[in-house]
Amino acid sequence: MTGAALVRMTDWKQPRIVEAEAGRRPIPPRVTALLDELETSAAILRATAVQVATQVWQEASTPPILLTYRSDTDLWADQPEMDGVPAAVHRVAMAHARADLAAADIPASVHYKPTT
Repeated sequence: MTGAALVRMTDWKQPRIVEAEAGRRPIPPRVTALLDELETSAAILRATAVQVATQVWQEASTPPILLTYRSDTDLWADQPEMDGVPAAVHRVAMAHARADLAAADIPASVHYKPTT
C-alpha cells in the first residue's frame, strides 16, 4: 500500500509515516490495529483464493483465473463486505495466491475483473 493510501486510511500525515518507517517515531496503536486488520484481510483473501482455485483445478483441470480490481471503488461496488479494504491489498493477496498455486503446480493467472 502506498504512503498516500495509508494517509487517507489513518488520517496520519505523510511526514509522520516516513518518520515511523525510519524508526524515528512510534506507530500509534490505532494505526497498528488498522495494519493488523489489513494483514488479516489479505491472509483470508489469499487462503480463500488458493482453496477455491485448487478445487477448480482438481474438478475441471481448468487453469484458474483469480480476479482482482483496478480501484477501491470497483472492489467495494462488487464486494460491499470489503468496504474499507484497499484494492491494492486485494491485488497483492491475489498475486501471493497465484504464487502459492504455482508452487503446487497449478497454472493460475490473475486478471482484472471487467468493469460494467
